[in-house]
Amino acid sequence: MVLLLDIITRSYRTSAKSAVMLTSFLHEVIIGCMLGDLHAEKPSVNHNTRLTFKQGGSNIIYIHHLYDLFSYYCGTEPVARSS
Repeated sequence: MVLLLDIITRSYRTSAKSAVMLTSFLHEVIIGCMLGDLHAEKPSVNHNTRLTFKQGGSNIIYIHHLYDLFSYYCGTEPVARSS
């Protein structure tokens, strides 16, 4: 089982995107996760970057903790998928 958490995928109007700011703490969390298990992708020039965490089922508490930190920016809650 793989748990996926898409971070910062909420749809915003172009004018609202410029007003979305991360706190320095959340920025540091993203940098730390990028050094570990965070995957970032930009599907095309016209899309924003999507951040994804893929974890095993044993890390459900960790995924929910990250979701709690970034829930304002998430389009959906964490999703459990079998691989």
